[in-house]
Amino acid sequence: MIKTIFLSIFLCCFILHPCQSEPFEVAVKSGKTNIKYLMMQSDSDINQWYCAKLSPTLYEYKSDNKALTEPALTFIRFQKIDPAKPDKLIEGAILECEFDIGVDKSTLSILKNKLPLSDRSLARVNLLPINGLEMVLIRPSDSSELKIKAKEFRTKTDKSGSTTAVFYGVLSSSDAILLNALLSHTGGVRYRIEYKYNSVSEPEKIVAKIDYGKSKSIYGIKGEQNEDAALLSHLASKSKNPRLLQKIKEKSKSSVKEQTSSSADNNDKQETFDIRNIGHKKINTGSGSANSSISELVETVELVYKTRKEKFIAADGLITLANYPDEIRNKKMFTDVSYDDWKFAYLMAPTISSGADLQIENITLNIHLCDNNHVYEKRKIYWKGDSGWQDETGNPSSIAKFSLEDILSRPGKSPLDKAFFKISSVIKFKKDSDMASESEIPVLSGGIPITTPLVMADVIEFDFINLFWDALKTDTKRLKKIDLTVKDGSRTIKRVIEPKLANDKHIEYPQILCLAVTRDNFEKGKIKANLYFHTADRKRVAWDFNGLKLSEYFDIPYFMFFDEDWQKTND
Repeated sequence: MIKTIFLSIFLCCFILHPCQSEPFEVAVKSGKTNIKYLMMQSDSDINQWYCAKLSPTLYEYKSDNKALTEPALTFIRFQKIDPAKPDKLIEGAILECEFDIGVDKSTLSILKNKLPLSDRSLARVNLLPINGLEMVLIRPSDSSELKIKAKEFRTKTDKSGSTTAVFYGVLSSSDAILLNALLSHTGGVRYRIEYKYNSVSEPEKIVAKIDYGKSKSIYGIKGEQNEDAALLSHLASKSKNPRLLQKIKEKSKSSVKEQTSSSADNNDKQETFDIRNIGHKKINTGSGSANSSISELVETVELVYKTRKEKFIAADGLITLANYPDEIRNKKMFTDVSYDDWKFAYLMAPTISSGADLQIENITLNIHLCDNNHVYEKRKIYWKGDSGWQDETGNPSSIAKFSLEDILSRPGKSPLDKAFFKISSVIKFKKDSDMASESEIPVLSGGIPITTPLVMADVIEFDFINLFWDALKTDTKRLKKIDLTVKDGSRTIKRVIEPKLANDKHIEYPQILCLAVTRDNFEKGKIKANLYFHTADRKRVAWDFNGLKLSEYFDIPYFMFFDEDWQKTND
């Protein structure tokens, strides 16, 4: 399934290695309250520590008159006549709220001082690299749960450098009534925010048999049934790659011939080895003779790999607007009621995830409310990483409101059925060329004019976690860097992947690279890549899939690399 830049796309860009020590909680004084944090240590780097905020709070900002503080929460209740059943009402609500989940710079210093004495001198403390978030609202009547996924999270550019998460959901009538009451009550709404993050496993193995005959399939997998699908895809690609397959067949003409009927009987006698040796070592499958009847070419392989394991941390608290003045509460909670018909349409702005590090500088959306004959209203909204969506005046605008008065005045039985939004988008990247697209989406969704975000782009991932980057500098054959060029239709994206020296002088090794590409181009076969591995002895090794349509060899736009991809011989 292709990942998209909307609806909670928090990609696996950051990796937390298995902790050496048990996580522990610490409290930091903030005004009159104690804020709790969970501390955990990286397994791959004993000096790296991570923290997660266990008591996130509603983000607040100054209102227009600068005298009042406003919570970043919008609650819209609606009650409308159902166009399909005029004798009934459609009821529900929209909730959008932004939570402070980050840690400011001064708090990071305090947390560092709370580490064990032996670990403080060289320690680094960073916010837990979050891969996804979900908010769970607890219904007090029966403690059942209402789940709302995070739209996005972003780092603020203020002095604190804090991080916030935006949650959005459409609620049913019963939940709307309940939430309306709870938000106005001092008791508030109980919530739980679940942080999802990735941990890198210790090296594991997959032992499999690859059939290089007509079927070109994998079978005889030994191990857990639910192994990472991407790893099996990597194994499968070895038999589907025409270039590498030809190399294997050429090298194995005299030594890799085996009767199909005897394959299963000799599994225990076959040699297993790391898959990195495929293509540049003669393959030995044990039994079989030069005079045997040949119908299949079978090989037993062993893949040694590391993978990502999803883990979760839960934080909880209460949301209430009861402590704010009526002026603020009335501004944040309102009801749109029209018993004769809908008066407004609501368009939810697309979700953008800064967590994916897609290097998006800004986005412009030109939105036209139309039918087949007229354009009724025009709107332009903008997105920047530090401020999120804003309208032309600079005010927050993640929910755009359009008047339906002119459309509803048109002749005909159901003029709203023919209404649509025509959206032109331009995504401007920090390094790459712009990405432009156009979409048309109906105003009505499920009988109500509340439109969910459009899909603007897809995301492809290049995973380097299994490459051996930290060889000794005396190793003249070590991997130094990778040059990557991706062709996305007419667009060209270039990257250099290599270890980097961080500000505190420790080395950061490449893990995963995420790139935004034109919507549907992967499935259409319009995504190609040229990737070259550079070694310390100045060799330039090409990836076996260079120049090919990647969708013909990979089921999903996720590409995992192994040392076998660059440790090749010329014999």
